[in-house]
Amino acid sequence: MAVTYAWSSPEVLGTLAAVAVLVVLFVAREQRAPEPLLPAQAWRKLDISGSVNGTGFLVMTAFIGTVTFLALFSSSSPGLPRALGGCCSSRSRSASMAASVFVGRKVARTGR
Repeated sequence: MAVTYAWSSPEVLGTLAAVAVLVVLFVAREQRAPEPLLPAQAWRKLDISGSVNGTGFLVMTAFIGTVTFLALFSSSSPGLPRALGGCCSSRSRSASMAASVFVGRKVARTGR
C-alpha cells in the first residue's frame, strides 16, 4: 500500500528544502568547475535560456512522467507479466538515446 503525504508534511517540506540546497550547491560547484556541464554564460543568452528553462523542462517532465507511469502501470496491471514494464519503457528510452546522439552530433558539427 502506498503512503501519501500532504504538501505541508515534514517529509515533503524536508525533501523540497533538500532539493533547494542541492541545487544551490550544484550551481556553486559548476561556477568553479574548469569544464562545467552548462557554462553560466549560456543562461544569459535568451534563445538558450528560454528553450532550456521553459520548453525543455516541460517536455522532459512530461517524458519522464509518461515513461515512469507506463512502467508502473504495466507492471502492476493484473494478468500482465512484470517484464512488460521494462519492454514498454525500453522502446521510448532507446528512441531518446538515439535522438540524443543525433542531436549531439548535429550541435557538435554546426555549433547550434
